[in-house]
Amino acid sequence: MSVLDATHKELAQLFKKAGIKISPDQFSTPPNQDMGDIAFPCFVVAKEQKKSAGVVAKELYEKLKPLVGDSSSISGVSVSGPYINFTVEKAILAETVFKAVEKEGKKFGTTKNEKQKIIFEYSQPNTHKAFHIGHMRNAMLGAALINLYKSQGNKVAGVTYVNDVGTHVAKCLWALEKFFAGRIPEDEKGRFLGNVYAHAAKMLEEHPEWKEQTQEVLRNLESHEKETEKLWKETRQWSLDGFDKIYNELGIEFDESYYESDVAQNGQKTVDDLLKKGIAKESQDVIIMDLSEYKLDVLVIRKSDGTGLYSTSDLGLAQAKAKQKWDESVVMTDMRQDLYFKQLHKTLELYGFDKPMRHIGYELVRLTTGSMSSRKGSVILYEDFRDEVVEHATKETKERHADWSQEKIDQTAHAIAIASIKFSMLKVKPSQIITFDKEEALSFTGFSAPYILYTNARIASILKKVTSTKGDVIPVQTGIHKDKKKDKKREYDFNHPTEKKLILMLAQYEEILAKAREDEDPSDMCRFTHDMAREFSSFYEQCPVKDADESTKSGRIALITAISQVMGNALGILGIQTLNEM
Repeated sequence: MSVLDATHKELAQLFKKAGIKISPDQFSTPPNQDMGDIAFPCFVVAKEQKKSAGVVAKELYEKLKPLVGDSSSISGVSVSGPYINFTVEKAILAETVFKAVEKEGKKFGTTKNEKQKIIFEYSQPNTHKAFHIGHMRNAMLGAALINLYKSQGNKVAGVTYVNDVGTHVAKCLWALEKFFAGRIPEDEKGRFLGNVYAHAAKMLEEHPEWKEQTQEVLRNLESHEKETEKLWKETRQWSLDGFDKIYNELGIEFDESYYESDVAQNGQKTVDDLLKKGIAKESQDVIIMDLSEYKLDVLVIRKSDGTGLYSTSDLGLAQAKAKQKWDESVVMTDMRQDLYFKQLHKTLELYGFDKPMRHIGYELVRLTTGSMSSRKGSVILYEDFRDEVVEHATKETKERHADWSQEKIDQTAHAIAIASIKFSMLKVKPSQIITFDKEEALSFTGFSAPYILYTNARIASILKKVTSTKGDVIPVQTGIHKDKKKDKKREYDFNHPTEKKLILMLAQYEEILAKAREDEDPSDMCRFTHDMAREFSSFYEQCPVKDADESTKSGRIALITAISQVMGNALGILGIQTLNEM
């Protein structure tokens, strides 16, 4: 139950006394804090009474005003246009919030409202190609969405689908033997294959007459020719090892991995069945699904010579995933594939596949100089991006902590770098393009991971100082604090504006988390952590902790302890670990 639920229920009772029956879930958050803490929009009541919302708001305000004095948690009421706004008694709300945070810890803000079993496919890298920052957005967004689903009580199987066969593989193997024989590096072989593929694309563009050579390699692959398959298996593992290294560094784990080479055959069988049933048909040199009657145009599902396509394999993949008996299958790719997945899902439906499927799209990552392309080699590789961020973080850390050991500097800088990478990929709404700007991504101020992590580290430092000093006040995570010597309760009212705002933000965390899940948008969590860090900075400048009187100190210790926990929870949804020192 949300920490604000009790207040909403109490307000609903006040409305009942005023002669209006409403539901506790009809309350909302005012757009401006100056208006109040909780708002009630009067539009529904106005429609029922056939009056304007503004008139109803004024009438209700006059009825509610004398009743507010009977409430223990509401300290004021006002009216603003069609809204009635209520001010919450912060000391009472603080006690409720602090107790909930202390009791629930990492689970604070989560619910069990949803109980679906979801299979979520994300991060679909191609072997024999480079892993660049475009892939990073998919991987990090997918991992964060899984955390959001789980926060609301869902059981989620996160899976990846690896495209390990096809024309791109044939091109890479062709170029490897033609141009790079005897030039295989000892390390970073997966990254090396990305360069080989880019070189292959360039050579084929300059020499189109060589295309037939790559087609021969592709035919050898599909017929399992011994030497070609041996080379494919070896180089495929180079890519997979490279992917695993990146995923491990990013803290991303999959419950299962699917490979195109494993599902392609069943996809071919599905195409054969579609042809036999007359659902699919041959058109010129391809097999198609004519979906024009569903306003979905035409989907090509195989070439007439039997060569499979992505769509061929995806038909087999959907059936392979169905064995897990999920309630919903979600696939996340970039938005350009939205029509394709509508076509694929309709094809499966016509085939008799009755499982619920859904596609989530996100926009691309672009360079300031334009779009990226693995084929042209104009990409920022993950390793290069990471190394630049680590270098910058190392420099900043060393300047702040000249007395630290090199090992501690390196460990801290690496943690900051990974956090910065994740935050830069998640702070933008999935529906918006990320135009990658290195200076912005590496910034240690503003809307960035280092700024937020530094705030959390500052809180850890404060708590370490105040809890290690000897005195009468013992910090506890509740709004009421005990004097150790006198053994009596002391209360702190949290009257400062920054304290009030921070308490309300803590109380609203569950709603923000639920909305982020509903919108499937982790950027909501990024904004929450940034807003809280910024508000804490104001609090830190205006509200002393260590030198405050005992009651004030104890209350503020409880407040910042709760802030540290909740910020850590929110960052955990994003896959970002907090640091105690920076």
